Amino acid sequence: MNNNLSSGKFYIYQKRIGLFFLIFSFLCISGCSLTNRYKTLSFFFDGVPVNPNENRSMSNDSLSLKDTTQLSQNTTLKNNVPVINFHTPYKETKCASCHNQGRMGALNKEIPELCYQCHIDFSKKYKTIHAPVESGQCLSCHNPHSSKNKSLLIRIGQALCMECHNYEDISKSEIHQDIKDTDCIDCHNPHGGDDKNILR
Repeated sequence: MNNNLSSGKFYIYQKRIGLFFLIFSFLCISGCSLTNRYKTLSFFFDGVPVNPNENRSMSNDSLSLKDTTQLSQNTTLKNNVPVINFHTPYKETKCASCHNQGRMGALNKEIPELCYQCHIDFSKKYKTIHAPVESGQCLSCHNPHSSKNKSLLIRIGQALCMECHNYEDISKSEIHQDIKDTDCIDCHNPHGGDDKNILR
């Protein structure tokens, strides 16, 4: 009698597990959006390809690897298209120098430690560090793969600085009265300096 009772419970347990996997499979394969599918799969499994939203945002401001074979660094394209600058490991398709290919392209280290493998650690170079540098936000100013701008900047001139700084507040200072379109980095070091205004 007890054996029949245990096998009955085991049968119900098997049915519940089967039902769970059926619902789970349906959610993964059916009409979920890519984002929801990513969230569901990454909750249960390691190694799920990166978030589709991250892929889209990266592809908006980067070139595909295929493009790097068609372009040479610091050359002007046809029809007066601006110069394209490539990050050296990206240009040389040395993806593994930054990305862990065994973990679906996840970064080998956190930023800025990843950047400091090749670039100067500005926190050790200057007495005063520019806030985004100090907080390790390299990608708030630089694109990691390619850019039409020098130094792989995501924007140029005041457009870059005014993402964080307020033009009205800056223009109240007497020294900034006539700056017009002057590039901020003509006077200020974007990474750090020896005084609070990080002047060059």
